[in-house]
Amino acid sequence: MDLINDSWSPLSAFYVIKSYFTTLWLFTADDCFSILIPNVVCGSVLALTGIPFSSDFLLLEILGRTHVDAAIQEDAENKPWRPLPSQRISQPQSKLLHCALRPLLLVISAMTGGIVPSVCIQILTFAYNDMRLGDQWYFRNCLNAGGYISFLLGAIQAALHKFTLKYSKLACIWLSLIFFAVTTGIHAMDLYDMSGDLKRGRRTVPIAMGERCARITIVISVSVVSLSAATTIGVSSLSSVPVIATAAVIVRRLYIADELNERAHKTTFKIWCLWIGLLYLLPALHNLSFYLQSSC
Repeated sequence: MDLINDSWSPLSAFYVIKSYFTTLWLFTADDCFSILIPNVVCGSVLALTGIPFSSDFLLLEILGRTHVDAAIQEDAENKPWRPLPSQRISQPQSKLLHCALRPLLLVISAMTGGIVPSVCIQILTFAYNDMRLGDQWYFRNCLNAGGYISFLLGAIQAALHKFTLKYSKLACIWLSLIFFAVTTGIHAMDLYDMSGDLKRGRRTVPIAMGERCARITIVISVSVVSLSAATTIGVSSLSSVPVIATAAVIVRRLYIADELNERAHKTTFKIWCLWIGLLYLLPALHNLSFYLQSSC
């Protein structure tokens, strides 16, 4: 009896629950800085500043990505701490968890008005993983861009608590700019994953075109987008200063990339994620710069 009581003590229950949440966290840890944090923060800020369009609730959809990049061989090379290569969970259990989360997230999205973007995310995820379109750079970049847009719209919809989707001309231009920026620069994340991608057989931009060519395309992407963003969406030049400054840091790091290791490339990608986040916030930064100018 003592053994039974000990095995079900509050402390043991705490460790079991902690283990479950740790496993979920390890599935999504890599996406927190690149997807979850920018979209939650930017969605909330843009909603508060009154940007003229509505979108969708997808904040919990990040959990639906528990089966994304489930190629154990690749993760064992690049991310051995993930639940599958570290054997915290088996592949059948991972698939079961993913299948269970799909309908749950659809129900949550439907209740909050975001069923369409949520379905889009699941279609993109299916195409990326199950159809293996993510193994070819031209599909991979576009699918990632579609995912970024869907997550962004979901975060704003959640903040606005809206059930309808209404887009102004400005919103469409702004979203198109973000789509272009992600499509032409998301392979910054592939610079430090080349060994795992080669083992998986993926043809990412750095592998298909060469690392140097990949870096050049990212430099062109962040430069063109940063310098044209203010004019493209009709905001003040002052509001784009943070975007341009961050882009300059990225360009500098990519220029000396021959001297950098995989860890440094990962830092560059995090800075790129910060740049995308600032691009998200450009309409809000415009409102802030207008307020500062009117106060002077």
